[in-house]
Amino acid sequence: MLPRLEDRDRLFINKFVYHISAIKRGDVVVFRYPRDLEKSYIKRVIALPGDHLRIDHGTVWLNGNGRLSAMFPRSTAMTDRWPRWLCPQVTIS
Repeated sequence: MLPRLEDRDRLFINKFVYHISAIKRGDVVVFRYPRDLEKSYIKRVIALPGDHLRIDHGTVWLNGNGRLSAMFPRSTAMTDRWPRWLCPQVTIS
């Protein structure tokens, strides 16, 4: 798994697969930005429902493990501290 997408990278989007298979950690998903349906967001899934996620001075903690930080280049690392939160269950339509 490559750590990031670069500008002008091309993606093949398969919307059908999520009707027969669940989204997994590491998948890249595309969805419409809710406040402006003209825009699409492209994001990598790093946490699933029931996971505990926390960001602490550039270290991304998932279920108490800080190994996810290697996925993010240092130039984009957040220096803020976010509280731990439980990823909610969502419905994909």
